[in-house]
Amino acid sequence: IQRVGINFAAPGDRITRSGTLWLDYPSVGGPSPEIDVQVAGKPDYRYRHSLWLEGEAEFPWVNASAAEGLSQVTIPGLKPGRYQVNLYFAELDDLSAGDRVQTIRLQNRIVNKDFDVAAASGGRMQPIQLQFSGVAVQDAVEIRLSASRGETLLSGIELIREQ
Repeated sequence: IQRVGINFAAPGDRITRSGTLWLDYPSVGGPSPEIDVQVAGKPDYRYRHSLWLEGEAEFPWVNASAAEGLSQVTIPGLKPGRYQVNLYFAELDDLSAGDRVQTIRLQNRIVNKDFDVAAASGGRMQPIQLQFSGVAVQDAVEIRLSASRGETLLSGIELIREQ
């Protein structure tokens, strides 16, 4: 695997013009390519239609659904190298800035401490994407989320091999 997207609570798979195959997780939209996605925590999967999003997003359908309550996501089976890791979010609940605060770890390194989806995006149903380049991968990408207020939230993960 060199390029893939995981879209939490999506109604099916999609491919973008840039070549990312977005897979629904958990798989509900019919047959999908087999990819081992390991999750920890007690996720509550939520789907909203992308028409409800209020801001601009490259892939609004990714931001419109989410997993709340994840503590870890591991995606093994990747080709070794450096990857761009894009994380997608949108506050789907009626929460304000300060109601949901989480720390994001990527490959066991804190990449965003006290990340507040509503504050960073500008409010409810506003999409936001965090991009991390040059992430060293031997076999797997591991993302850990821990909430200091509220529950963790993540809409999607996109992995693009850089080299």
